[in-house]
Amino acid sequence: MTGLIYKDFKSIKKLLLFGVAYGVLLAFVQNSAIKEGGEIGIKISIGGFAMFYTVFMTYFSITESNRVDEMQKAHFFINSLPVSKDTVVFSKYLNILFYTFYYFILYIIFSLAVNMINKVYINVFDYKILLITIMINLILFSIQYPLYFKYGNRFLQSSRIIGFFIIFILPKAASKLVNKIIKTEVLSGLLTWIRQNNILVMLMFIILTIVIVITTLNLSIKIYKNKDFV
Repeated sequence: MTGLIYKDFKSIKKLLLFGVAYGVLLAFVQNSAIKEGGEIGIKISIGGFAMFYTVFMTYFSITESNRVDEMQKAHFFINSLPVSKDTVVFSKYLNILFYTFYYFILYIIFSLAVNMINKVYINVFDYKILLITIMINLILFSIQYPLYFKYGNRFLQSSRIIGFFIIFILPKAASKLVNKIIKTEVLSGLLTWIRQNNILVMLMFIILTIVIVITTLNLSIKIYKNKDFV
């Protein structure tokens, strides 16, 4: 299984180099936000930048490795190995966690280095942000994988457009929606309840994530086992 994960990681060398350059650039942008935004800038930097970078790079790393698999018809080679199809699918799901941890930790290192250079000393790591990022990526890709195993390259072509919408447009739309919610008395009360019961909400989110992952994993395995590679 580790060999399958390494294969995917190795197939996106150029994207990994881009991830390093982009991470450093984003860390400098974050540092400017801290200086200009004061306390608000610090709150934004701790959560928003690390989460955005990790989701962005994880999304394009996984879609790119899947694209390379389709282009090189890697499934023919993989299925000739003494590896079960269950393992092949499971390794794809493990990749979600691997890339999430890799890019999140990488960004934290960049952020610490840039902050030290600019003599800005703040805590850039928040385990809650890491947990939320993990769940976002798990849900995002768990929903996509059954479609990928079913439709292959046809799905990958449309997924890039969908990914662009989710990563760039949805956060802005969500921000506007939250502002409207705050102005609505009933929904504002719900938002207050969520803040006051954040541990319970987090637990519900974790349970939802686990259910989605288990359901889609079994569906993906079933699709992959029944798929004819031609």
